[in-house]
Amino acid sequence: MTITRTDIHSYVVEAAVGDEFDAETIDRLTDAVVEAAPLSTWSLQGTEYVSTALDVEAFWSLVETITARPSDAGRTDQDETLQ
Repeated sequence: MTITRTDIHSYVVEAAVGDEFDAETIDRLTDAVVEAAPLSTWSLQGTEYVSTALDVEAFWSLVETITARPSDAGRTDQDETLQ
């Protein structure tokens, strides 16, 4: 079985935090999860997706990190210099 980004998005990220964040944040989280744990490291064990590169604690750490920083969407270089 081939695991896809859509699988990780739907069954890992959105399943864990989909009710708490908007679609843009869910996409950023999915990108971060796939970067930390490439698709080749994922498997379906029973009814759960697991990765040899990302454990539960590391997943929640990623969630905290990604959701703590603002999105770069709609920002300009001028916005960056004002902070």
